Amino acid sequence: MDISLLEQGNIIFEKGLNLSKEEIAQYLDAVGDHSSVYLEEAKIPPLAILAQAMSEAMTEITLPPGSVHTSQEIELEGSVSLGTVVGCICTISSNVVRNGARFLILEFQGVVDNCLLFKAKTTLVVTEVL
Repeated sequence: MDISLLEQGNIIFEKGLNLSKEEIAQYLDAVGDHSSVYLEEAKIPPLAILAQAMSEAMTEITLPPGSVHTSQEIELEGSVSLGTVVGCICTISSNVVRNGARFLILEFQGVVDNCLLFKAKTTLVVTEVL
């Protein structure tokens, strides 16, 4: 996907995400969360869903070497149980070039049963190759 052609409102992906118990355990290990509350209560860590959504976006958008993730915003509205499919959409919020660097802002939304679970924005800085 040519990043320079992405415009505000373009959809990067739209799909249902569902994390297994094993994927949740791997996520908790990766972030150093050694509490057992999520696995004992069969809940999905909200940031694990966002991490999966970001992974899906990076599968669709190929970033050049030197790209930097500069900021992350997230608003959480609730939690979901293991086995819940979260409808996720990722869109382009902004895509501008300033002083030889591209600022790409991705917007994410997660929905369950027509109710907003989370919304998030990720800012990426991509060095433009001239």
